[in-house]
Amino acid sequence: MRRKILVIDDEEDIVEVFRDRLETYGFRVSTAFSGPEALNELSREKFDGIFLDLRMPDMGGLEVLQRLREKESAIPVVMLTTSNE
Repeated sequence: MRRKILVIDDEEDIVEVFRDRLETYGFRVSTAFSGPEALNELSREKFDGIFLDLRMPDMGGLEVLQRLREKESAIPVVMLTTSNE
């Protein structure tokens, strides 16, 4: 069975790069472009791993992570960020 990954980032280009690479390696990939959208996905489906942007408008990655950990503590999460330089 293919592992399911959730990619959460407000930048569509970044999400598409992750989706492309992960699918190439055989993962099933779902995406979310905001914190609230991510929490909705997490309430509907189980994931084997998450890539989570630290800086997003409305609800940042740390808040999403905190809410996720209240319900599910075992999902591996990789935090992402980009430099504005």
